[in-house]
Amino acid sequence: MREIGDIDDLVAAVSDGDRIPASDHGTMGPHAHPDLARAADIMRQQRVRPSAAFVVRTVLLALVLAGAVVLLTFGGVGVLDAPWGTGAAIAVVFAIATGVIVTDALRQETTAHFALPPGRAAAWGLSGGALGLGLGLAAVAIVHPGALGILIASIVLGLAGILGLVWCGVTQTNRTKPWVLAMGRQAAVEDRFSRDPAAAARFGIYTVVVWIAGLALFVVLSFTVGFAWSWLAIVATILVFFLLLARMNFPAGDRSNRSERPTS
Repeated sequence: MREIGDIDDLVAAVSDGDRIPASDHGTMGPHAHPDLARAADIMRQQRVRPSAAFVVRTVLLALVLAGAVVLLTFGGVGVLDAPWGTGAAIAVVFAIATGVIVTDALRQETTAHFALPPGRAAAWGLSGGALGLGLGLAAVAIVHPGALGILIASIVLGLAGILGLVWCGVTQTNRTKPWVLAMGRQAAVEDRFSRDPAAAARFGIYTVVVWIAGLALFVVLSFTVGFAWSWLAIVATILVFFLLLARMNFPAGDRSNRSERPTS
């Protein structure tokens, strides 16, 4: 805390740079770490303000998204009696709004992060849209159990969306801005993945394996016992994923932890 310096100056540097007097030249108290002070000053000088057009687009698309969710929910619980074609059209609107919001948000540069490249942002948006369309068609398939094509399409699109999101997450690179990385190196405590790149790579591979196995089990159960029980495969996959994360990041036999224990 002595290295960081005065907390009021730190808050002003990262949230409201205009409150820092120009005579301070970015310093944050007499005990501030020089690298941290310089990084905070650079962040203040290069502050990126939100785009008004982006805010308007997001609000309008969020209203469309909320309306589609309400209609799909009413159809799923039987309040709204609509043919499967209408439900599928609502699901398409839901998916398009989801994909556009995700892509547009990732293309916005912020003070802390660079904007993602168009291809990478589109991959996230398409994956999110595919997952959204799969969920929307699943709601339609619940109301119209005879529409086998809708059911198959919902499963395929849902699996494609989840696999796409997992791939985007595993292959994602750090696009945080240099001054934010400098502040993180000064303030953040390193985890095992930052100290051991091989462990991080193994965790990424294990994650893909766990999710592919879980989604395959979900598909098998959906065709054999139905949706009444197949969703438990997703729950089990999430539980296994978090157990794997805890095991990989905080191993029981970590030598660094044993070395810090007092010896008798």
